[in-house]
Amino acid sequence: MNCESGGYLIFVNLRSALVWEPDSLLGHEQTFLAWEPAGNDVIVRLDAVLGPQVVRVHIPDGRSTPLDVPISTYNLSFRPDGKKILYATTDGVGWGSSLWIADADGSDARRLLQDTENLVIFPSWSPDGKSLAYISMADNTIPFLVGDLWVGGEDGGGLRRIASVDGGHGFAPAWAPDGRSIAFVHRENPGSMHADIHAQALESNVYVVSLADGSILPVSGLNGKRVNAPAYSPDGAFLAYASQRDGAATIWLRDWANGELTPLFEAPGELAPGWIAGE
Repeated sequence: MNCESGGYLIFVNLRSALVWEPDSLLGHEQTFLAWEPAGNDVIVRLDAVLGPQVVRVHIPDGRSTPLDVPISTYNLSFRPDGKKILYATTDGVGWGSSLWIADADGSDARRLLQDTENLVIFPSWSPDGKSLAYISMADNTIPFLVGDLWVGGEDGGGLRRIASVDGGHGFAPAWAPDGRSIAFVHRENPGSMHADIHAQALESNVYVVSLADGSILPVSGLNGKRVNAPAYSPDGAFLAYASQRDGAATIWLRDWANGELTPLFEAPGELAPGWIAGE
């Protein structure tokens, strides 16, 4: 949620419908960074401008403890086994960024990448934890530039650029559950300076890139719309995504078995899909 004093987090228990804010976060500006894979803890950045800190919040009791990562951390993700973290840091606009790997508590940190001209965005591991991916975007004051999708080994070696992607809007690449491909948002009007600075001017579609041969499959194929937020079902059988235009939004579903595209839900405003794994 956002208000005049900044962002804050609200948690919802999907079984009990309990909605609550941990007492340890009250009074702080809050930015969500990552869920710990077991689902009991969440990593939050507090007070980004004044007295920043990164904390681990234990959801069952709301207790917060500092996480031993730099206060300049702006992106963070866990390896699927929960034993390692990837995080990106920056000293400010124009200073570039660094990508780090560390143990889950922040110890034994090692820098994988330092880029003085670009920002590392949405670093994440493949489902088997043997590869990593991230978006690289020019570090300047223009908010919505085109970026590049990179993949490499879990130690940051063998990095290769595999696709041109949208940058700056906050759409993370989505690993397929089998780790063989990645869904991403591609900007269809890269030459528009208006779209560089106005979020609503984006024209985009969802694509999927195969890591085996680099082939790229167009998924959505919509013209003149903002298509975003790709999300694989837990079994990988479906890919959901959202399209937005003229104040209305639609959630779509791609069935990989037969290639069918189905509009599932329409509503005014903005939408983004998510999946809940069954038990």
